[in-house]
Amino acid sequence: MTEAETRYPQMEKLALALVTSARKLRPYFQAHTILVLTNLPLKNIFLKPETSGRLVKWALELSEYDIQFGPRTVLKEQAVADFIVELTPPSQSTESDLSWTIYVDGSSNERGCGAGILLLAQGGERFEYALRFNFRTSNNEAEYEALLAGLRVAKRLGANHVKVFSDSQLIVNQIKEEYQTNDPRMEKYLTKLASAYETDLARSVPVEILDSPSILEPDVMEVDTPSPSWVDPIVEFIKGNPPQDPKEQKKMARRAARFTLREGALYRRGFSLPLLKCVTPEEGLYILREIYEGACGNDSGARSLSAKVVRQGYYWPTIEQDARQFVKTCDNCQRFANIIHQPLELLTPISAPWPFAQWGVDIIGPFPLGKGQTKFAVVAMDYFTKWAEAEALSHITESRVTSFIWANVVCRFGIPNAIVTDNGKQFDNAKFKDFCSNLGIRHLSSSPAHPKANGQVEAVNKIIKRELKLRLDSRMGRWAEELPEVLWSYQTTPRESTGETPFSLAFGSEAIVPVEIGIPTNRVEQKFKLLLSIIFWTSEFEEKY
Repeated sequence: MTEAETRYPQMEKLALALVTSARKLRPYFQAHTILVLTNLPLKNIFLKPETSGRLVKWALELSEYDIQFGPRTVLKEQAVADFIVELTPPSQSTESDLSWTIYVDGSSNERGCGAGILLLAQGGERFEYALRFNFRTSNNEAEYEALLAGLRVAKRLGANHVKVFSDSQLIVNQIKEEYQTNDPRMEKYLTKLASAYETDLARSVPVEILDSPSILEPDVMEVDTPSPSWVDPIVEFIKGNPPQDPKEQKKMARRAARFTLREGALYRRGFSLPLLKCVTPEEGLYILREIYEGACGNDSGARSLSAKVVRQGYYWPTIEQDARQFVKTCDNCQRFANIIHQPLELLTPISAPWPFAQWGVDIIGPFPLGKGQTKFAVVAMDYFTKWAEAEALSHITESRVTSFIWANVVCRFGIPNAIVTDNGKQFDNAKFKDFCSNLGIRHLSSSPAHPKANGQVEAVNKIIKRELKLRLDSRMGRWAEELPEVLWSYQTTPRESTGETPFSLAFGSEAIVPVEIGIPTNRVEQKFKLLLSIIFWTSEFEEKY
């Protein structure tokens, strides 16, 4: 019986049993006279004109059969059993059967990892709970830890039915089996959750400190002994503990000359880069995964991926081999990789006098209908820095294009010297030409039927469409929401023509990306210390004056 059917009155449950039997045994009901033996007035229930709507419907359904009702004779040996069955009172629902509500949220940053839990009962009581993790987790793992902790608290409080709410779209869809789980750690969390349970109280907020992830077996005591790393011999040499073998000592001296030790952390000196933080291969795998699949990931090739890792401030000896192996295991890259049928050729030099002096502008689409009825995108790219701007549009008119250039190019980067476009009607019209002439912008058009003449922006169009396909696959209706992240990944990836990222050419330094929050680089740590010192001196100044 369904949940709604369990709440039917007793007589309607008996009628439902008869209707269900008639549906399942339809050939027998049609071929024979059916005798229903019962001590209850089931026949009168079907004949009453004031019966409920469902009983009227059932009576019409049973009217095609030859059904007769008769009294059920009592057997002495069944008298006690019948008495117990008919007079046993229905079970009363307890407070624990009521539905409880759990709100969970977890996060991770450079200061640590933790989670918050809010439990609400139907009576209005609320119970707040906080967690602090003594181990490093990603944001997704922190969300799972919060969910499991909330279910454990609910189980201790005796709740049998709970409703759980989380702001993580990934976690919710993985639990609902709408998203696949490719990470082995995420699979362990799902397995742990399958054996978990479902969850309230005063305004006090206790803080529980978790020393290990919930996916570890609680019955096994694991002795955590750090495995030897390539960093250890170099650190020992710099601290003044060289190898005993003279040959190994000379070899280590040459190797350690490129490294320095700062506040217990090992860094590698670069020729033209800031200090690179040395990490273990395990941490390197996390860095590769975050840069490749994270918010600013762009599913680039192995060479571009390793270059981006170095530019963000990380180093380990096998970075290039690990990047190649990591890219080979990417399913999306295997399915959506570019198939090149043309031989390589030398790059064609393009001159631009200064940054943001010459822009290429183009329109791509139509895309699947997105948020706000958007189905086109206008793209602009600077020829000097390769910086790109894009905006989703519902209609591609000359007024929309001029508004985009004014807001995203002129107001942000100054009046350009020239703008290169194709011969589309959005650009080849009097309004757009007047807009350019009033600002002193030279409007250059590519050759008709030859879009490669505006090849710079065409290359960006190809990257944007490929990244949207990789990120969304069959959910292309969300392309407008994903467009800013695609642009972020493009701006922070080194371009082959310049060897630099568009962000560094535009602003003189690399952008801080999410992986630097998980494993802080030298500049992030120095920035945090600088902020602390500023706060300290400000508080001292206020106390004195």
